Amino acid sequence: MDPGSLRSRSFGGRPPQAGGSALPGRPGAPVEQLVLDPPEDQGVLGHFPLDVQDFLQRPFLAGRRTVTAEWYYEESVEAAHTGLFVLLCLSTDRHVTAIEARRTLDRGATPDRARWHSLTCHQARLTPR
Repeated sequence: MDPGSLRSRSFGGRPPQAGGSALPGRPGAPVEQLVLDPPEDQGVLGHFPLDVQDFLQRPFLAGRRTVTAEWYYEESVEAAHTGLFVLLCLSTDRHVTAIEARRTLDRGATPDRARWHSLTCHQARLTPR
């Protein structure tokens, strides 16, 4: 890791706003989609609020490298809701980003109505060995 490059940020857990197709901080800009390995992990990234997706993806947007995605989750089903813990890591030879998050989904609700709690993200530049 490049000394001094680690950035951490916590995010609020409100449900995403309908019709939001632009990344925060870039009004009207189209959402740029990373090429993830494996490709089906794009769906994991897509469950997070847009500002979180932006933070996780931004270090990789300048390059055209394939980004490795690794994730882990635990799900707990309760009578009134489903709880989910997610750990997602995106990396190339130059950058790494990660998120640790928890969400609650009320029984019968669609995933876009989930409440996120404890969204903590990290970014760092990597130094070649």
